[in-house]
Amino acid sequence: MSQSTTPQQDLARVSEWMQRGGPFPLDAEGTKRPAPGPSVTDATRHAAAKGQASPPPVAPRATGVAVSTRPALDSLPANVDAEKAILGAVLLDNAAHAEAAERLEAHDFSLDSHRRIWKRMTAMLKDGHAVDHVTLTNELLRTRETEAIGGLAYVASLTEGLPRRPRVDEYAGIVKAKACERRLLNLVECLKGRIGDGESGAAICAWAEKEFRALADAQGPDGNGLHLLRGIDISSAPIPWILDDHIPDRTVFGIHGRPGDGKTTASIRIGADLSRGRIPYTGKPCAVRNFLILSNEDAPGRIRNLYEGMGGDLDRLFVENTDDCWILGDLDRLERAIVKAKAGFVVIDSLASHSGKIDLNSHAETTRILVPIRALAERLDCAVAVIHHLNKLITTDHILKVSGSIGITSSFRHNLHVIPDPENPDLRLAINGKTNLARYGAPALKFSLFPCEWKGEIALTIEEAYANTASDEERPGKAAAWLREALADGEWHEARQLQQQATQGFDLSRRGIFRAADTLGVERRKAGFGGRAEWRLRSAVRETNAGPEVDAENSPLKTTSQNESTPRKGSMEGAL
Repeated sequence: MSQSTTPQQDLARVSEWMQRGGPFPLDAEGTKRPAPGPSVTDATRHAAAKGQASPPPVAPRATGVAVSTRPALDSLPANVDAEKAILGAVLLDNAAHAEAAERLEAHDFSLDSHRRIWKRMTAMLKDGHAVDHVTLTNELLRTRETEAIGGLAYVASLTEGLPRRPRVDEYAGIVKAKACERRLLNLVECLKGRIGDGESGAAICAWAEKEFRALADAQGPDGNGLHLLRGIDISSAPIPWILDDHIPDRTVFGIHGRPGDGKTTASIRIGADLSRGRIPYTGKPCAVRNFLILSNEDAPGRIRNLYEGMGGDLDRLFVENTDDCWILGDLDRLERAIVKAKAGFVVIDSLASHSGKIDLNSHAETTRILVPIRALAERLDCAVAVIHHLNKLITTDHILKVSGSIGITSSFRHNLHVIPDPENPDLRLAINGKTNLARYGAPALKFSLFPCEWKGEIALTIEEAYANTASDEERPGKAAAWLREALADGEWHEARQLQQQATQGFDLSRRGIFRAADTLGVERRKAGFGGRAEWRLRSAVRETNAGPEVDAENSPLKTTSQNESTPRKGSMEGAL
């Protein structure tokens, strides 16, 4: 965090700069980018906003240098009212932050106090917290920034006089334009300083061209600010693939499927293969990669067991600590994690569990958080797979089957769907959905779940696959397949929690879970205070590939002794 300064210190700092005649100092963030330059200080602007006289300037020091004829502080470009209106709009409606953030960053605000407030708002929203007067003031007190922003009373004043329907987009345009003007002044002063230092004309021109072009590109879609690429500058290199026409490299792609169909298992299989220097499916040698998985849906221990069982190198596995989960949109934390792990393959499991308060039904919000990951993956030279669920819609349209906004599918340049093999319910298919990268008609890849192994390929389109796949209610063995995967680690699991997960998160019936447990021969015991029921999959069932034949619709409930936890008809609650 940058060191806190008072408005009086800001005024003294700028006055000293004006006496030196040098270039603009860095902004309060200490960034290396072309700085916004010292606009009117907080003391001056706060006084102007309240209709008070500006504080007296600090007397210049006797330096022997002629006093600069630069404009007075109050004439530097800024619009404090527009900045306050943006901050006030966020306090009243947090959705205004996303609208303003499309065009603004913290350094675009002229006042240090506004920059600090914007940073606090941004950090709170990224962490999934609401921003209002109470939560913001509490955060400022926690970070000890109340004095630096002008006191808590100033936070309360941000919403005063705000229009009933603030035009945040227009306010952001005003603030962005003023920030650009300040940076132009900064560049002009820096240019004067370089000329005075005796640099060669060619070096100065090269520097000026680079800096002014960067400033123009940073203005985004305002006026002529569109960032255009010349044809000669566009790379003609072939599309990079991990596995040709199936698993792309240096981009983000989606892996979609119903709960329990093996999305996470397939992604861990890919990571395990790459950690041993093998191309998934083909087994051909390739460069070894580290594997990073960010999962809120599976415990780190279970991920390790699955990964190790697939032959993955544990030294190359990195798993998110579920006590400190990452939220989509926080690209800085994601980038730091990828760099720290030196990851070449990254899995986000799942999109929904890492979305925080982001509305996945909103096209604008989903594209805003997913599209930037493409550039991140390309810059860090890694592949990022985002796991996402399908909805309950029964249709052959694979785009409509993806849960949430259509923007989710369109944000990925490649989409894989994991579905049961219509010819063999013990196998799964990894089949291409909507893609801008792969050739049309690429075959679907077959794999088993227990253990997870590649089993060949089949010439099948995704439309044909969905046409042949029945709904969950019509598919015998669905509950058994889910339960087998849930108990694959061989540990004891509380029966009540398993049934809650099955009924609330996976649309399975409690009766179907009990039948599946009976069919699979699940071990049962009473443990802990009160004798809670726990289940574990027998080792013989875990180790076999196909396991016992599953027929959840026709298998009757097993009659059990009084000491067993499997309920009889009409007494399911007793097993919990």
